[in-house]
Amino acid sequence: MVLDTTDVMLFVLALARTSAWVAASPLFSTAGLAGVGRLAFAIALALFAVPVSMHAPPPPPGLFDFILVAVGQVALGLLLGWVTGLALAIFQSAGAVIDLTSGFSVSAILDPATGAQAAVMARVFGLAFTALFFATGAHLMVVGGFVRSFRAVPVTTLPLFGTESVAMAATAMADLLLAALEIAAPTLGALLLAEVALAFAARFAPQANIFMIGLPLKLGIALVVGGASLVFLPTYAANVVDRIVDLGQVPL
Repeated sequence: MVLDTTDVMLFVLALARTSAWVAASPLFSTAGLAGVGRLAFAIALALFAVPVSMHAPPPPPGLFDFILVAVGQVALGLLLGWVTGLALAIFQSAGAVIDLTSGFSVSAILDPATGAQAAVMARVFGLAFTALFFATGAHLMVVGGFVRSFRAVPVTTLPLFGTESVAMAATAMADLLLAALEIAAPTLGALLLAEVALAFAARFAPQANIFMIGLPLKLGIALVVGGASLVFLPTYAANVVDRIVDLGQVPL
């Protein structure tokens, strides 16, 4: 079997996009997955993407133009990977807000999965979403949306990042903040009521050490209400994944 030069060039350009996407998405580039596994996943995606790219314009003949298009594919892969990683960042941010308001943030330790400092609720929400992401098959939806990007933006063309890209990034950041607050809202509401109750207690019983009483109280409320809110996590996860897939299909 003789390999066509065009097929090889399509594979290299597709690999540039898939490898950048895998490297930029924390859902697929976690430290628990070996580098060989991430590379194999990127190569497998590129092999599936080549048939999708068969109807694309021919690859650029010149070496400089080919390298320029490959760099554009890497940039596009990094952008799509960043959008995909927002799904995990939303739940980690919700947990981080709870940690900050309840006092868990003082016990932040290194999270081996992400390599960043994370406290209790941020890790719980992040791990719970990751488990749901792969257990419910949502990763197949995300990968399918990424493969469809090869039809929207062919690998043989240089992606042009226009105003739509800037609007997509701004919308994604706004959705990140809003979704994180929505997920953390029940726990934040309970903690706010606890703060009000402690303020009244400090007013009417100034001799009591409210700080020593309030810290374990807020920790207990965060554990109880935050744990109970995990029941609604599948609904939030489904909405977030749908939104991420829609964002990844915005034309550049």
